[in-house]
Amino acid sequence: MKQRLCSWLRRGDVVIMDNLNIHKMRVVRNTITAAGAIPIYLPSPTITTAHS
Repeated sequence: MKQRLCSWLRRGDVVIMDNLNIHKMRVVRNTITAAGAIPIYLPSPTITTAHS
């Protein structure tokens, strides 16, 4: 991740991620913020069921 993503990141960039467990790891968040970017997590999907 450091070699791929962070080489492209600039101060003020926004990184939008889903709620995959690996995306929530502290090292991921710290690496993104160390590059000056802002991590944003998508909201968890809401599961609805249709009742007839």
